[in-house]
Amino acid sequence: MNSIKMMVLLLLMSLVGGLAWAADSTPNQGIFTSVSGKVKVKTKKGHKTKTAKKEMTVFEGDRIIAGDDGKATLRLFDGSSLDISPKTEFVLSKIRKSDDNGKTLSFKLVVGQLLAAVEKLTTSNSSFEIEAGGVVCGVRGTKFSMQCDGKSKPEVQLHVFEGVVYSIDGHGNKYFFHPGPPIKFFNALTTNPPSQQQPPSPGDKDSKGLNDMSRQFHNSVDLNQNKQIGGSQTNIITVKPYVGN
Repeated sequence: MNSIKMMVLLLLMSLVGGLAWAADSTPNQGIFTSVSGKVKVKTKKGHKTKTAKKEMTVFEGDRIIAGDDGKATLRLFDGSSLDISPKTEFVLSKIRKSDDNGKTLSFKLVVGQLLAAVEKLTTSNSSFEIEAGGVVCGVRGTKFSMQCDGKSKPEVQLHVFEGVVYSIDGHGNKYFFHPGPPIKFFNALTTNPPSQQQPPSPGDKDSKGLNDMSRQFHNSVDLNQNKQIGGSQTNIITVKPYVGN
């Protein structure tokens, strides 16, 4: 009887180890967990266009285009997910896992809406960001959506559902947003600055992490003044958010 239990235990351990190996062997990929309507994937290599299907794999540099009736959910290697709305187009700018278990996930939203459910960042060099219309929004681990109308002077809408999201607009202004009504940006600038949406007070649950992240804004923000959107100069901003409990 004991030998049977031991064999079952070894089999379970082998199965778990195999699953872990499989997850780690595809760190730079995403997989469609659901697809409905017309969704296309334009690959980086060769620029071939393929029809998206459930369990289809996508890679860094691929462009995803959802038609008028197209919807999909994309699960990333770290467990984060993107819900893709109809009439949405975006690029998988970076999907990378580093040797120290850090990760860099960034997306360029051209038009439409993405709903992101983000797994917690576990290292100081990890980041999850969506850029749309000259506005960059990133998180420590939360749930939010971004919408962009794709016009030459784009309107971007940020809606925070859980946790805290930081944003950096086209002039380098930095804000924290908590769950609440949608926030609008026009031509890379917010139309309603969050005068009441500041980092939490010292007694709040996430105050330590957000205060540290606020300090990092002054130390880790990298501005690139060369990008042109809609004929006006904007900034491409990268920030390493605070990571911790």
